[in-house]
Amino acid sequence: MTDPGLQALTESCLDLRWHFDPVEASLQGLTAHDGRLGSFDEETVREYLVALRSLEQALEALDPPSLADEIDRTALLNDVRARVERWRVEQPHERNPIHWVSHVLDGLYVLLVREDRGLLHRARAARQRLEAIPGYVETAQTQLHDCPAVFVEAALEMLAGGLGLVRELTAGLESVAGPDFTEVGQRAIASLEGLAGFLRDAERTEDGFAIGEEAFNTRLRLDHATVATSSALMAYGQQLVERSTAELTAAAHLVMPGVPWTEVVARLREDRPAPGDTMDAYRAAVERSTAFVRDRGLMTIPEGRIRVRTTPSFLRPLLPFAAYDPPGPFSSGREGTLFVSTPEDAHPGGGGPVHSRHSIIVAALHESCPGHHLQFLHAHDQPRLVRRIVATPMTYEGWALYGETLMDEEGLLEPEERVFQRLALLWRAVRVVLDIGLHTRSVSVDGAATVLQNLLRIERDEAMAEVRRYCTSPTLALSYAVGRRQLLALREACGVGCAPDERRRFHDAVLAYGGLPVNIIRWGLTA
Repeated sequence: MTDPGLQALTESCLDLRWHFDPVEASLQGLTAHDGRLGSFDEETVREYLVALRSLEQALEALDPPSLADEIDRTALLNDVRARVERWRVEQPHERNPIHWVSHVLDGLYVLLVREDRGLLHRARAARQRLEAIPGYVETAQTQLHDCPAVFVEAALEMLAGGLGLVRELTAGLESVAGPDFTEVGQRAIASLEGLAGFLRDAERTEDGFAIGEEAFNTRLRLDHATVATSSALMAYGQQLVERSTAELTAAAHLVMPGVPWTEVVARLREDRPAPGDTMDAYRAAVERSTAFVRDRGLMTIPEGRIRVRTTPSFLRPLLPFAAYDPPGPFSSGREGTLFVSTPEDAHPGGGGPVHSRHSIIVAALHESCPGHHLQFLHAHDQPRLVRRIVATPMTYEGWALYGETLMDEEGLLEPEERVFQRLALLWRAVRVVLDIGLHTRSVSVDGAATVLQNLLRIERDEAMAEVRRYCTSPTLALSYAVGRRQLLALREACGVGCAPDERRRFHDAVLAYGGLPVNIIRWGLTA
């Protein structure tokens, strides 16, 4: 049982969080704030920072009676401190239009796609949020200034899809929301189009996206409880690029001896599901990976269905291949969604994303079981509140990448599939180098995109979109590979062998900490 003092402070932290960011509350599965958008004007942000610092002081003064409570207090305190640093130093409400755009679009998306709310509730909340958009956009235009060009370009790309989201939302809920609901949606669209025009015409800086080495290291420490600095992780990333390239070369040689790995990958990519069969191929891969984990007894599989769906049109610019959307930890349902963008949906008659028969299983491992779907369900089932709501991508992305490695260790993958597993690891290794390079080493956007193009043999547009994500979310891109390394090191430190029952006990013990940073989980498992 959680210490009452810690429980009360945790609930206060969440009350503040939901009041400041009602869309986050909606995404977490809470419904009380579904009709609101946040207000990120200067005064509201100042009041939020004052409240966060007050909670920080209260958490610092707390004397937890048990190791479990001390672990949770530390994780929550780091989370509060990270939020203070984000708004005090990086100031997304003034410099990052992506913050404003993603907030409003996420607030509408959750009401369109999530089905854990009644239809009438969703319609009423959608009306309220749509009606709030003109005022919200006006505030955004008064707050934003000197935005880095890469942020503006990404925000404009999001807005292009967002207009389709509003249209689908109004069409989907009009029968319940009333005859003038379409007009409400049209006014919202006009405001968002106005925001797009404002961003296109506004002054922007060609650099300025990099947060710098000090802020980057602060993120590593507070967001991820990582003691390694950016310099140390850069060295690791470079080593991992070399090692994973060698492993990829060896894996490709087993499939096509004497053929360069780039050519092997290109040939294997041509082996695709027949038109119209991509979704079934993903469903079969999810079933295959889940059955393998269950049959081997490698970890407990919680109750909770995963649904494989075609990516909605408004999300395709942001989700060009496949991505997982979890249920919220407070949601009444436990159904996650794996969105898949197919060539026939994106570009009728051909083109679009390439899903090789041999790469689909790797994506399924990452997104479903033993990856995101399983890990999120475990996190959401935790009785200790902190472990349900505090999470770092270094844990949940690291876990998903560790899951790919684990399934290869256990013998699931065929030789052709192993090529794509090694390619995925190389991609994550490059992300470490570019994430740090962009934010602490003056690497340019164009330069980073060229590295991706040359090393991974991808198209320029795909490389630029990838690099924009690195620019807008410092330390996220490196989280996959670094989190995997931390989990492998923790497994070794716990003396876990190859026996399924040993691995099951270890995996279930790790999963019981939800999404807390791996180094904090290590504290609990090795104390």
